[in-house]
Amino acid sequence: EWAYLTGTLPNDLIISPQELSLSKNYLTGFLPVVSFPVSYGNFVQLYFNYFHGPIPDSYFNTTRVYVNDNFLSGSLPDIKISSYWVNIQNNMISGSIPNNFAGTNMYDLRLYGNQLTGSMPDLSTSSIRYLYISENYLSGNIPMEVFWIQSLGVVSISDNLLDGSLCDDCSSLSQIGSINIGNNYFTGDFLFKISSICYSLLELSANNNFLTGVVEFLFIQFFNIGSELDLINLASNYLSGYIPSDISKFSSLG
Repeated sequence: EWAYLTGTLPNDLIISPQELSLSKNYLTGFLPVVSFPVSYGNFVQLYFNYFHGPIPDSYFNTTRVYVNDNFLSGSLPDIKISSYWVNIQNNMISGSIPNNFAGTNMYDLRLYGNQLTGSMPDLSTSSIRYLYISENYLSGNIPMEVFWIQSLGVVSISDNLLDGSLCDDCSSLSQIGSINIGNNYFTGDFLFKISSICYSLLELSANNNFLTGVVEFLFIQFFNIGSELDLINLASNYLSGYIPSDISKFSSLG
């Protein structure tokens, strides 16, 4: 990394490496097609380069795929992938997210900063912990199954075209640490459902939506469950009421 390499890589690498790591260089051209051995721990790290074109399907047979911050285009493969960590953020990937893209192994999925369209994928069979799909063009409602994933620790779906109400039953989100749903078209009282159960929540960004409710009740519920919120952004919604004078009880708020 940071070897200041330039030029292109061969289109077909005849070797079968367990690891391919050439991140933070000045490499251009298409990503090479590589046949990776089936092995836990193999990975591709080609982030922070100038690669363009599609991502070869074979990359998703590895444990980790880090090809973020390039100029990659095309669509995501409609295959059942075995990767645990996938980072494709800050590229130009378009099309929809296939329903089986987040397989049962998926732990960390980062797709933000692309040109993805369509609806949210089905995540009901995954054990995903980190979900970042902000800054795309996703639309429609969020599947209820997303909020039933008990392993979910971070969900960032801001800056899309998503709408509708969020979850009726948010009880599975008790261990979530960060929620970012800002700059969408969400409605309803989602904030008040999570404020009574999200004990581990540290960051909540829900600005620029159409959410409703009474502000002081929200803070009271967070305080009653012992919340240690570091950040809360509720700007530009349809909330009513006032911020309680004893907000200083949240000593962690900056």
